Amino acid sequence: MKRIAIVIGFLLVIFALAMNSGEAATVWHTYRTDVTTTSGSTDIDAQINLSYYTGTGANVSGSVYMPVDIENLTYMNFTVANPGAVVLYHNLTINSVLTNNTGSLAASATNITNKYNYTVAGGDDQTYWLNWTYNCSGTTYLNVTLFASDATLISTWIVGNTTIKEKDVYDIEVGETLASSYWTVNNSIALTNNIGYNLSDVRLNITYPSHKVTNGSANWTFTTLANGSTNTGYTQYQKYAPYVYSVDEDLDGNEHTVTIRLKSSEVLTNCVDWTVITSHDVYEDYFDTLDESTLVVKLNGAEIEDWESGSIILEDFTVRTSPASNKWDFIWTVSAAPSAAAESIPDQIFDLISDNTYGIPNILIIGVIIAIILIGIVAISYSKPAKSSRKTKSKKKK
Repeated sequence: MKRIAIVIGFLLVIFALAMNSGEAATVWHTYRTDVTTTSGSTDIDAQINLSYYTGTGANVSGSVYMPVDIENLTYMNFTVANPGAVVLYHNLTINSVLTNNTGSLAASATNITNKYNYTVAGGDDQTYWLNWTYNCSGTTYLNVTLFASDATLISTWIVGNTTIKEKDVYDIEVGETLASSYWTVNNSIALTNNIGYNLSDVRLNITYPSHKVTNGSANWTFTTLANGSTNTGYTQYQKYAPYVYSVDEDLDGNEHTVTIRLKSSEVLTNCVDWTVITSHDVYEDYFDTLDESTLVVKLNGAEIEDWESGSIILEDFTVRTSPASNKWDFIWTVSAAPSAAAESIPDQIFDLISDNTYGIPNILIIGVIIAIILIGIVAISYSKPAKSSRKTKSKKKK
């Protein structure tokens, strides 16, 4: 039976812990001051078909966007293929710069315009897009091949395609000091690729907020990130939680008010708990006269009715960064001191014996008085005359 009781107790502890972190672990927040990622790298190996040109002689155009700038590409090749049996004439313009005007393209031949040709022609290699325009005298195929290894990602592309959320691994509890006040969070980093082609080995560098206690992962790598897909990585770390910033008190007649201000490094909405253990040192002797039957709790002047007695338990409230916006008032009426009840005779005797007079213990004075009384009794008894011990004999009648 004893073993069964131990097992049941152990299971109850596990259940209590699960309940404590259950709600926190299911809600993702997007308003938090969480991690950021604005730098990283990627590999690119993509061939993109741009146009099947039918030979009308009119311009065709399009755009190719990249998560890196042209400078960070290992190579960039625009390829024009002549599938016919006649010589063709074509023009290619990239980012408003005429990069290829060959004059002729032989039958069944190809022509490549590369990154070098583009920059020599005056093209800007700091841009991350390719706006192209093409025309030809006959039917041709046009594509571009992009290749990069560990190329630096454009920060605007990362920010524009990343969604970061945060959830609490454990419920947020107000601490009594900054050093002892922290909680654990999990951040998700979702990166979407709508660039038009696949990416690989996409690494995002992670920066943690200034009020972090511990760091999580330094970076997160997606081995593959297919076009049109979203991949998500996670990092877990600790942050400083709200804490008791100051405690003040005010006594107005029988009304006692304790004012506690909290400080937080970020806004936390409807998710903070606080157990005010009135006997702890941070509250000193402020709650010595607390009468919960008359207690009123206010946050920034508005009464909070949903609190539990005992240690004053407050749940699921909002904190802001400034202590002026986190002002808690605990107000109660101090009962008048009760009048002393008449002591019983035994109690009065005890108090008399244990007290002193003019610095002399009463018990010593009482002892002296008793001794004097006893001496007086003895003295009186010795001062009385002794009675005659002779007896009168009675005469018998004859």
